[in-house]
Amino acid sequence: DASTCDVSDTKTDKYSENFGDGKYFDPSTCVYTVDKYAPIDYMVVQPFNNGDSKDNGVVYGKPLYDKARESNPDIKYLIYSSWGPLPTVDKPNDFDSALASYTEMNEKIADDMNALYDDDPTVDVVPNALALKNLQTKVVAGEVPGVGVNDFTAFAAANTTSDSLHLNDNGAYLINLCTYTVMYKQNPVNTVTYKPDSLT
Repeated sequence: DASTCDVSDTKTDKYSENFGDGKYFDPSTCVYTVDKYAPIDYMVVQPFNNGDSKDNGVVYGKPLYDKARESNPDIKYLIYSSWGPLPTVDKPNDFDSALASYTEMNEKIADDMNALYDDDPTVDVVPNALALKNLQTKVVAGEVPGVGVNDFTAFAAANTTSDSLHLNDNGAYLINLCTYTVMYKQNPVNTVTYKPDSLT
């Protein structure tokens, strides 16, 4: 929720992140959002691979994390791993290059954050992109009976070739299981009872 952050029309060293609408905000002022919802047990952030997140992830994340720790010193900081478009017949390798790039970025941010604190571990990465890659590999190899190559993306839900990035309920379910595993340090098998109606 960036609605409580200081916003500017001009990109400077202070106002460095773009809302996507020509507006920029000062990440350090977003601590007011943390106050609004304190105490917080889990903080989940999603760095975007826009060229500077890898080097500035701590700059943006540390003020929020420090503020949250004031009300809950045991708060867990999770990095939500993004992904690029999943492989299609026309572009089979796009996902691999995006996976490598996002993995490098997220691991660097986690390492840089963990180096600042005594807790071990303080920051964890939710490996969503790797889980999607592994699922894709098994589907292509025919190891997931009844599941097609695009059955877990919006590609199938929207019946369009334009969206192999966003997930449908099946794909979102996989991501939720990954998040659950990292967040609670538990195997979801025989623990999580919910599943989408589309899965048998």
